[in-house]
Amino acid sequence: EVYRMTTSPPVQSELQDQSSKTSAESDDQDQHRQQKQQQQQQQHELTIRDVDSLLFIAAEHLNSVPTKDHLFLLRFNLEVGQKALQMAALSSAAIYLQKAANVLPRIRSPWQEHYGTCLTLFQCRSEVELSMGNYEVGHSIGNEILQRARTLDDKLPTYLTMAIALGREDKVEESLSMSLSVARQLGESPKRFYLMHTMKDLMKIKSFLKNNTDEDIL
Repeated sequence: EVYRMTTSPPVQSELQDQSSKTSAESDDQDQHRQQKQQQQQQQHELTIRDVDSLLFIAAEHLNSVPTKDHLFLLRFNLEVGQKALQMAALSSAAIYLQKAANVLPRIRSPWQEHYGTCLTLFQCRSEVELSMGNYEVGHSIGNEILQRARTLDDKLPTYLTMAIALGREDKVEESLSMSLSVARQLGESPKRFYLMHTMKDLMKIKSFLKNNTDEDIL
């Protein structure tokens, strides 16, 4: 004789209720976990902002009181200037970087004794000034870097920044000339006719854009 095991409707209903309850609990746990992660992320972001704010406040205080540790003052203003640059606060970056530069005369042989710090400071200052459209100041600082930098690798970021700035100044030939000079130093000198063709193409594009409106181009 064969016995068949069947589940009665009340038992099925109870199992379904338990399954629904378990699923609901799982959803609640996932939602709670997501909320907790969001809260932790927000707290982390708030902490970062708080630290940044404290950094700027500390810089203001430090710059307002006399100090004999000029190297520390320079490096601290440099750090704050870099932070402002990362935040795209160019005006603030320029202020703190200038404060750092003002300390240099009080430090003995800064480029010889603290080469890395000076290089970073001048690179940041050149980038900020050129980004703000202060081309004369930016190029002057950049040229000093090119004179003092010890290796081509140290010069490359400044070459790139200055070449881009020259392009924005509508000095296409100077920008290309600088780029070509760097390429030759890297051993990647392009052929002469290629440079000439590039310059001609750029001049044609420039003339076209100058003599046509946006509606004409579209």
